[in-house]
Amino acid sequence: MSRNLAYIKANFCGISKSIIRLETMGIQLCGAINIVKQTESELSRVQGEVANKVKAKLQSVFEQNPGYTTLCKVSDILCGNEAELSGNEQGLSANDLTLFKYWSELGVVHCLLGKEGVW
Repeated sequence: MSRNLAYIKANFCGISKSIIRLETMGIQLCGAINIVKQTESELSRVQGEVANKVKAKLQSVFEQNPGYTTLCKVSDILCGNEAELSGNEQGLSANDLTLFKYWSELGVVHCLLGKEGVW
């Protein structure tokens, strides 16, 4: 049992820390997306069967929430990076994009969890 707890603490505490950071009021979208991507990157380096299941679940959450991809593109634009909007995203005006600068509390978390609590 203690080995399992050590494995979890050593490899997955970053998830809860990231969620706490995402709950910050007034966080900018660029910062929120960077937190999610950093967490994804940290998880990609974790080894083991449990880690593989967690990574698969995270990938599933991303796939079930296509709005996350749009948020990533909008974040890139707001951060001054190259990004192309496609499909329905092209209907977003420059004014629309500026409204995404500050993400509301739990915004990205809600996007990832969805209404049914996918995660």
